Amino acid sequence: MTDAYIKIFKNEGLKGFWSGCAANMTRNSIFNACELASYDQTREYVLKNNLMKYLNFCIIEMNYHVILLYQLLLDFSLLVLVNQWTKLRRD
Repeated sequence: MTDAYIKIFKNEGLKGFWSGCAANMTRNSIFNACELASYDQTREYVLKNNLMKYLNFCIIEMNYHVILLYQLLLDFSLLVLVNQWTKLRRD
């Protein structure tokens, strides 16, 4: 692990440790926005359909399924964009 830190510092300097920070912050902000929105929608659905007996369990389970779907779609689309960008940089 320390070898990786040394190589990054030698090759790219201190800036190399922060190279993927903007992409991760963008990804996480979209993910968190989806999480908040889906939690609210799931809570409304559970309350509307009288599932109060299992309120917390239903909300959490349904919310995480929605979040995983958004996260998979976002990660896949970001992967495609990064691959296209690196191909353009090579050409």
